[in-house]
Amino acid sequence: MAVLQDKIIIFFMCFLSVFFWEINSETVICVLIAASISSFCYYFNSKKVTVVLLLLYGGICIVNPIFCIFLPLFVYDIALFRLKIVGAIVFLFTLKYWYKNETLIVLIGILSVALSWLLQVRTEKFNSLNYEYKRLRDTSQELNLYLSKKNKMLIENQDYEIHLATLKERNRIAREIHDNVGHMLSRSLLQVGALMTIYKEEVISSNLLLLKETLNDAMNSIRESVHGLHDDSIDLYSNISSMIQKFAEYKINLDYDMSDDAPINIKYCFIMVIKEGLSNVAKHSNADRIDIIVREHPVFYQFLLQDNGRNGNRKISDSGIGLENMRARVMNLNGTITIDKQEGFKIFITIPKKEVKQNK
Repeated sequence: MAVLQDKIIIFFMCFLSVFFWEINSETVICVLIAASISSFCYYFNSKKVTVVLLLLYGGICIVNPIFCIFLPLFVYDIALFRLKIVGAIVFLFTLKYWYKNETLIVLIGILSVALSWLLQVRTEKFNSLNYEYKRLRDTSQELNLYLSKKNKMLIENQDYEIHLATLKERNRIAREIHDNVGHMLSRSLLQVGALMTIYKEEVISSNLLLLKETLNDAMNSIRESVHGLHDDSIDLYSNISSMIQKFAEYKINLDYDMSDDAPINIKYCFIMVIKEGLSNVAKHSNADRIDIIVREHPVFYQFLLQDNGRNGNRKISDSGIGLENMRARVMNLNGTITIDKQEGFKIFITIPKKEVKQNK
């Protein structure tokens, strides 16, 4: 498009030289032929075709020197395709025209040729810069997509590590219950059974039977608890309570109202946000009280972490890795997150249920 604009400018500049000649059918034909051949050069945009058309136009200039008026229009194509030899040949064809014409016409022609060359150089630089800009833009978009993919993988790995650590701890507790309490109950049941075979009196036998039933109930309860601990689920409330215990120096108020069947990625998100939020408060805030709200509403999940600190919270960088991870997690769940440091440190998150149900 820039080449076409340049050619139109050069054409009208050359057209002004026509008024130094007698306006007749010959000059009209000259204008039409010059415009047509230049248009063909632009349309085909081929070096071979341009060479043929330039040599043709040079031959026409020998036959009728008036065609030399539009020579600057073809100097643009000579500069565009780096046709130095062809340009020299065409110049030799038109040497007679430059030698015999008036000084003013020659000066106008030289200025037109120089302007044509400068316009081509300027357009070439512009196109080069435009190409480089598009290349950098595309590269930047590719890098952003790559970083986004990497960030998503890091979040998934972090979720996996949290999940693995949780299962490891639950399995440890399950083994301890099974190996200690379970064995003790089994031994107690055997002992009661032995006593029931020794003592046949109705009073003692009935009491031993009640004791055996109680121990059986306890044993069944232990089995259910052990199987529950091995289950692949996350107890969000227990995880939050465990994290809060590590910050005993703060008065932490937890308002928890969330069902156990919430999607696991929601639970991971809230665990990570609370962990990072409490860490930021401990490092940068002068607060002594922290409020945590985790609620489930009919159409969305809501989270709030807020302290009563002043000024010190402003040391927290908006571009920190922890805060960026928070934003990435919430955005992956199509939620919104607001981080405010003006009146204490506050993180407010809402995540729509409709978007996360399929990820349970």
